[in-house]
Amino acid sequence: MPLQPDDQILNNFRISYLNLSRNVQRALLTQVGDRIRLGEQREEVIRFSEAARTHRACFPADEWITLENSLNAMVAGLDQACLQSSDPVEGQLVVAQKVKGKRGRPKVEINKAFLEEALTHRGLVELGEVFQCSARTVRRRALDHGIAQPAPPVFSPQPEEDGAITIRRNPPPARDLQLSNEELDLKIHDIITQFPHFGRVMITGTLKAQVANWMEEYRGRCRGSYIFGRSIHNTRIERLWYDVTRGWGQKWKNFFIELELHYDLNPLIAAHIWLLHHLFLQDIAQDAKEWVETWNSHKMAIAGQTSRSPRDMFLFSLLQDGPRGIQHLLSVEDNPDDIASYGIDWEVAENLGIMEHVLLENPQEDELEEVVNPFAPNGVPARTNEVLCEAPGCPFSLEQVQALDAGLAVRVDRASKSMIEKRLVWVEAVNICNGFYITMYHQSL
Repeated sequence: MPLQPDDQILNNFRISYLNLSRNVQRALLTQVGDRIRLGEQREEVIRFSEAARTHRACFPADEWITLENSLNAMVAGLDQACLQSSDPVEGQLVVAQKVKGKRGRPKVEINKAFLEEALTHRGLVELGEVFQCSARTVRRRALDHGIAQPAPPVFSPQPEEDGAITIRRNPPPARDLQLSNEELDLKIHDIITQFPHFGRVMITGTLKAQVANWMEEYRGRCRGSYIFGRSIHNTRIERLWYDVTRGWGQKWKNFFIELELHYDLNPLIAAHIWLLHHLFLQDIAQDAKEWVETWNSHKMAIAGQTSRSPRDMFLFSLLQDGPRGIQHLLSVEDNPDDIASYGIDWEVAENLGIMEHVLLENPQEDELEEVVNPFAPNGVPARTNEVLCEAPGCPFSLEQVQALDAGLAVRVDRASKSMIEKRLVWVEAVNICNGFYITMYHQSL
């Protein structure tokens, strides 16, 4: 039964609304630094609202109320995003372009470096949509750049006993073996040992960062050695520090507390702090580095969109929404004239709404202080905020430090990720250092 005219109009509005809502959601996620694009998106919402009002009679009453509230929320959200805009788009990133040459369709050229990284995040069909070409074109460019290897032919001639040639279909190539169950168990055990609070999604992200790198290093990229599968993890950016603490920070905090309670660590003694730095600072930095790789590789659920990893979203946002912050990185002043005013965004500082929020969340900034120059813009405070982190000096000679490292290499496994083994590292190091002081005491007699 054909649809009535009003029903057809209503269906068209529903389809258009789905596209509009996706565009607005994407703008709110990726264009908070671009007032022009946010304004264009807001105008699109307003035009849709005006068109809907001309056909209001086609909408059921409850659906019209929902639509009107949703459109108002979109406009409000875009307005708020404009107020937060402080990082404008700087130029346009072009990684694919059509080159006219011979007769026929223009050839699509794709930047090799971008394509190589993009293939680790998305499939050929999705990349075809991004580059506005077919999936086969993306595949051909990968072959041209040497990123992918050609597949064996589907059919091949086979000679028969009587001399005839028969065309036969070749079996599909066997996929490379990824990891055995035993290897996978060991890897997961190592991950849990290093990051005891990781759940399924973060473990998957760690495996993606580790196993994919191993497969690509030893077997080459784009060979299908590793399947970049899906995972779900719905988190918000304000949870990042919570995830950092839970992921690996809390482990080290608990470790230091245990050393203080049971293994004679005294945080008030500078030599003890030096020994902690010497023994564990590189391990902490390595944990942080591996956690970052895990975080960037794990996929996050985005409402109304396909799950994406932070690395995926950053890479393709550069292409689709424009690069940001590049000029800031390229024009850093090494010797600013006014240190007190260096780095201040005066446009934001003069925005009463934003500064009201800053002072509300940071009441200490509103305290009356003596100013050095009362005629400077906004006044220069007599003191500026700072966090001093002075590393304690080494209490031993170079020969003693080398002897300490040599003694630990014989007694314990410093490369182990186990926190139990790291307790033994501390205990043995304290014993060796204690021996140094006993020796120096006897020599002084």
